[in-house]
Amino acid sequence: MRLLDLIFPVRCAACGAVGSACCDRCLSEFTGPLPVPRPLPCGVPAFTMAGYRGPARQLVLAYKERGRRDLARVLGRVLADGVLGLRTGSFQGDGEVRAGTSQRDRAAVGIQVDSGRNSGTGCRPSGRARDGPGAADRGSPDSRPRTEPAEDAVVLVPVPSTKAAARMRGGQHVLRLAEACAAELASAGVPTAVAPALRLTSGVRDAVGLDAVARAANLAGRMRVVRDGCPAAGTEVVVLDDVLTTGATAAEAVRVLDTAKVVVAAVLTLTSPQAFRWVQ
Repeated sequence: MRLLDLIFPVRCAACGAVGSACCDRCLSEFTGPLPVPRPLPCGVPAFTMAGYRGPARQLVLAYKERGRRDLARVLGRVLADGVLGLRTGSFQGDGEVRAGTSQRDRAAVGIQVDSGRNSGTGCRPSGRARDGPGAADRGSPDSRPRTEPAEDAVVLVPVPSTKAAARMRGGQHVLRLAEACAAELASAGVPTAVAPALRLTSGVRDAVGLDAVARAANLAGRMRVVRDGCPAAGTEVVVLDDVLTTGATAAEAVRVLDTAKVVVAAVLTLTSPQAFRWVQ
């Protein structure tokens, strides 16, 4: 143990327990993937790993707004568990949700990536774990070299932040989560690629306090495809975000990716207020 750790011990960002960035008790709040009932365009299913309350909410806020970047690996591992759950169809929810899921949705949640469809040069493959939690911060998403992912790779598309938010948060925080998630999946033997395929233009306001209509209007026409970061047409992807509130951001991401003929198999988030009914 380092002397610095003795003087300033690492504490759980949610409850303050000494020993780790997130203690096992608080980590156990992430029980997903849980289906989110709000529909998205084209019937794309949305899932979350926890309700937006209690320790799960505190952990997301600490990572996102309070500088706890040491949570990136922890929360990336949570998202990796979610992706694995979707691949195997082992998401939670009652029988009515499963029975009411459309044929397209049942196929999508399996995240079956057809070989030969992921040939876009916009993806960053993750064949091994990253070199530490700050690895995702090196350079901008559009400046790093890209190579083709494995044919059977799961392709992750992080939802972008505004430039102002990224400056405050030390970079694109969902991209950092996506890379941590990809590293976890790669270590589990699942070929994974991160595709920073989306960006926000100027004029997007902070969505805090906006209702569903205002959030949709705030984003309309202001999310664009990053051509150098976008997978090839026909590629199936999973869109990642930290919180799904009204679904406006996820819906716009699905719409914009659809214009590039990229198929969104599912949206997966860390938390959502809409998951409350499933985890109470």
